[in-house]
Amino acid sequence: MRPKHDQSHSELDAVVSFPGADKLTAEQALRASIDSHVFASLHELASLHGGRAVQAVYAVLLRRLPNVHPDRKRIAIDSGHSESSVKRAIGLLEKCGLIKVNRQRGKHSVYLITDLRHAGHVTECLSGIKRLRNGQANNSRSTSDPTPKSGRATSDPDGQVTGELQAGPLVNQKGTTKIQMKQQYADAARSMKNTPITKHCSHSVALSRWGLSGASYLVKPGHPKAIPELISAGRSASELIEITMRSTEWSPGAGTGARVAYLREHVHKSVQELEHRHTQRQSRQEAAENRALKSISHLKAHKGIQPNERKEIDRQALTERALRRLNEPPEVIDCIRRNPSACELLVSNEQRWDEVAQRIESLSNEDYSVLCERLFEQKPGVQRFYEHATRDSPLLRAQLTQLLIDEAPD
Repeated sequence: MRPKHDQSHSELDAVVSFPGADKLTAEQALRASIDSHVFASLHELASLHGGRAVQAVYAVLLRRLPNVHPDRKRIAIDSGHSESSVKRAIGLLEKCGLIKVNRQRGKHSVYLITDLRHAGHVTECLSGIKRLRNGQANNSRSTSDPTPKSGRATSDPDGQVTGELQAGPLVNQKGTTKIQMKQQYADAARSMKNTPITKHCSHSVALSRWGLSGASYLVKPGHPKAIPELISAGRSASELIEITMRSTEWSPGAGTGARVAYLREHVHKSVQELEHRHTQRQSRQEAAENRALKSISHLKAHKGIQPNERKEIDRQALTERALRRLNEPPEVIDCIRRNPSACELLVSNEQRWDEVAQRIESLSNEDYSVLCERLFEQKPGVQRFYEHATRDSPLLRAQLTQLLIDEAPD
C-alpha cells in the first residue's frame, strides 16, 4: 500500500523527480489535475502574457511522464503554439507551483511535476493561480479605469485642475491585430483542408496562405535556414508546402515559429507522398495508353474512304462521335484524341458506319427481315429484346450495321 503523505513535507517532496521515478504516471497526473479543478483554473490565466498556451503546455508535459525532458521546440509543435508563447507559459506554470525546471547548459531541461494527488499541493497551486490572476488585474496595462493626467501647476484660481481624470487606452492595437491575423490563418487553414491543392503556384502564395509570409527564406537557394527539400523541389515546392501544412490541424494561437518547425520536420514525408503520387500518375497514364492502343487495334482501315476530303467541322464531329461510340474512360479517350493517326482511323470508321446505315435504310422490308434473321442466328441472345424485326428500333438498326461492318472484308 502506498504510504500517505502529510503536508509537512519539504518543497522538494512536492514534486516528482524524473527521469527514473515511478511515483506518478501520465494518466494519474492528468486525472488528478482535472479532478482537483487545477487544470480548469489555468484558464483564468488566459489574459496574462502567455496564458493562452498554459493549458496546452501543461498537458504536453503531463503526457510525457514519467520522463519529462522535451526541448522547447518539441513542446511548441505538440501544443500548437510558438516557442515564445511556450517559454512564457512555462514561466507561469513555475510561478503557480505546478512544475519546476532543472536547467543545465548544453542539455535539455528536466521538468519536475507537482503531484496533485495530495490536497496540500492542490491548495498551494490553486493559491498560486489566484495570485497570478489577481496580480494581472491590478497591474494590467489596459484598463477601463480613468487615468490621471499630469498637468502644469498655475496660480490662476480658474486654471485647470491638475488631477483631473481622463479615460486611458482600452485596446492594445498591436496585440489585437496579431490575434486577428492568427485567427484568420486558422480559419483559412480549416477552409483549405477540403479544397484541392493548386499545383505549381508561386512559393510566396503558398507561404502566405499558411501564415509563413515572414519565412520566405525557407525557399531561397543559398540561405542558411532554407529547407533543402523545398529548394531541390523547384516548382513543386509550393505543392510540398501545401501537403505538409494540411497534414495537421492548426490552432489560432500557432505562431510562425511553430509552423516553420512543423514544416521543417515533416516536409520529408511530403516528398515521399509526392513521389508516390507521381508514380501512381505514371502508372495510370501507362495503363490508359495501353488500353487506348488495344481499343484502336480493333478498328479496321476501310479502303476507298478518304477522310481528308471532308470539311474540318465534319471531321471533328465524326471524331467525337466515334470516341463516344468506343465507350472508354476519359483518360483513355484523351490518349486516343492526342493520336492523329488514331483519329484518322476513327473518322474512316464513322464514314463506313454512315454508308452501311444508309444502305440498311434503303433495304426493302423483306430484305430487312432476312438480315434480322441472320443477326438472330449469329446472336441468339439479341432476339429476346426484339419481338418483331421492326425498323423503328434504332438499337436494332445499330446491331445490323455492326453486323455488316464486321462481315465486310478488310
